[in-house]
Amino acid sequence: MLRLDFGEGEILSKKSESTHIRTALILVTSLALLVFSTYHVLNYSVDQLVRKDAESQARSWANYLASSLIDIEQIAAGSAPSPASKTFIKNAKSIGDVFRFKLFNGQGRVRLVSDELDRVKTSNPNLARHNPLAARVLSSKQAFTAVKEGIPPERPLLYAETYVPIIKDGQTVAIVEVYVDQTANQQRVRSQFAVSAIALMVITILGFGIPATALYFRTRQKSAADERIHFLGHHDVMTSLINRANFTEKLSEKLSGSRQGDAYTAVHYINFDHFKKLNDLFGHHVGDEFLGIAANRLRAIVRDGDLVSRFGSDEFAVAQFGVESPEDAESFADRALMVLGQPTTASDHDITTTASIGIAIAPRDGKEAISLLKNADTALYKAKSDGRNRHRLFNPEMNQELEARRNLERAIRTAVENNGFDLYFQPLYDIKRSKLMGFEALLRLPDGENGFIPPDRFIPIAEEMGLILQIGEWVLMRACSVASDWPEHLTVAVNLSPEQFKGEGVFDAVSKALNASGLSPSRLELEITEGLLMEDSKAVMKQLEALKQLGTAIAMDDFGTGYSSLSYLWRFPFDKLKIDRSFMPSAGDADPNVVSILSTIVALGHSLNMQVTAEGVEYIDQALLLKKLGCDRVQGFLFGRPMPQGEVALLVLQDFTSTNQDAIGSQPLPKLEPVREVTAGDSVKVDSA
Repeated sequence: MLRLDFGEGEILSKKSESTHIRTALILVTSLALLVFSTYHVLNYSVDQLVRKDAESQARSWANYLASSLIDIEQIAAGSAPSPASKTFIKNAKSIGDVFRFKLFNGQGRVRLVSDELDRVKTSNPNLARHNPLAARVLSSKQAFTAVKEGIPPERPLLYAETYVPIIKDGQTVAIVEVYVDQTANQQRVRSQFAVSAIALMVITILGFGIPATALYFRTRQKSAADERIHFLGHHDVMTSLINRANFTEKLSEKLSGSRQGDAYTAVHYINFDHFKKLNDLFGHHVGDEFLGIAANRLRAIVRDGDLVSRFGSDEFAVAQFGVESPEDAESFADRALMVLGQPTTASDHDITTTASIGIAIAPRDGKEAISLLKNADTALYKAKSDGRNRHRLFNPEMNQELEARRNLERAIRTAVENNGFDLYFQPLYDIKRSKLMGFEALLRLPDGENGFIPPDRFIPIAEEMGLILQIGEWVLMRACSVASDWPEHLTVAVNLSPEQFKGEGVFDAVSKALNASGLSPSRLELEITEGLLMEDSKAVMKQLEALKQLGTAIAMDDFGTGYSSLSYLWRFPFDKLKIDRSFMPSAGDADPNVVSILSTIVALGHSLNMQVTAEGVEYIDQALLLKKLGCDRVQGFLFGRPMPQGEVALLVLQDFTSTNQDAIGSQPLPKLEPVREVTAGDSVKVDSA
């Protein structure tokens, strides 16, 4: 799989490398041509200068010879040189660089050789050896020079043979072939030219080579930048996996090229459970490192030919090709859940988390990449709604659930934007005096059909949508505003979501609501659950202490469920303890175990100077038991259902004008049924807002 993830990058790298090699070859070839041409130009120039110098020396020496040999015409005609001429010739060989010469007659036949004076030449000119070059110079009357290489000691390493015509009175009387040693002259000229050539090459390199080299490296940089841009356009930077667009494109290519048969293509949509909490708890750098580890784990378990992608955040996708059955896809999902759920360490933090996976199978769940991804995402939503840490195969019924979820999200968002929530109030009574002591504010979301969406449905979704902070601020502001019109002895209780304690903004929200409404802080009760203290108890405790110093009362809600850790009760001085409604059905039946637990909770609360409130009281016998156990306050359908603001005023007025007769009394009362059936909108208390 690693090969697949980086295969495209490898191809680009090879293309880039090929381009760099080609550019380098062009530069090297250009430099080689420059050196080669410079070398040949140097040799040609040296040869020309040597030839010119040799010709010049030869002309001078030939003229000197012609003027010194008084019998040159006779010698050319075939006569033997005079003794004086012989002496001159012997001495002339040591003059300058001339080491030999020949004399030809007017027909180009050799008559005299300087180093063969003792050899008798034929006296018949017509029988003398003919030299074609001498004959050509004779006809053209132009000197001719040839540069040759010799073998010492017979010949110098380099010498020139120059044929110089001897002209008198306009007639060519003889031709002198002069042998000039050019070894030293060539070295001198070559040295001079070499310096010039090197300087020229340096100038050329500076003028051409440096820009060419700069262009080469600029081309490499541009190529690397283009390759990087292409990589970033097709891959995820953090994990180097292919990105969503690249994954979709490759999946489409595979699907369009696949043949219909028994094999399937499985698309797995993977998402980590509660990943946001991991980021909030340890920081995004830890979350990023964890995602890199997760990517490597996925790479390790896929087959060659399969695709792995990171879509963004904590979303991954795997495409399996050639899957024999949906059960095989589920087996892979089980393995992925096991591998991704293994404990790991990121930035010295021990992390254990779970994942959820949605699976769509082609061709049954779609024949195109987009539809497969959509259906896999739908199956992922189902896996999460079923409890997370599991996988689900797509089926068409899931679309209905997803559509319902989207409709609910739209309703929540619309309510936030347009103040579309309602706030209901459920009364709390002093059970000993049967006196109204206040109300608990309960959030309601209208369903558009004169009913309400149960809070346990929309509150968790609002938290996932990141809207619970806005909703919580609205509830605080509204509850405090309504309660400010009540009599001074009535309190209002508001539930706080754990999300409101993230970012330490809950104190500002509470202060803002109190200041805007003018409500005394002592009349506001803030209810939290034990789950809040499990997440980051130090930070939460700090904020709770600030709220308590503000003057509000803090209540531990739903006590008896969840963790029920007693350490929270002594670590923070709660003002109130609320017994969860789940104990009430058994309390009405006088279950001895439940009665014992309730008695213990009440005694525990009183020993810690806390008021104890029981929720969900629906029957008289439940109320009688709670009164007997010493419970302080009660709320439930027996004493009043959640009601809109308008009905609160009527209840307050009735409480104000009523007598103090004990509604419960001391005599046994019959067990009463609720006035009506408990509906989801009434019976479920809002834990989060």
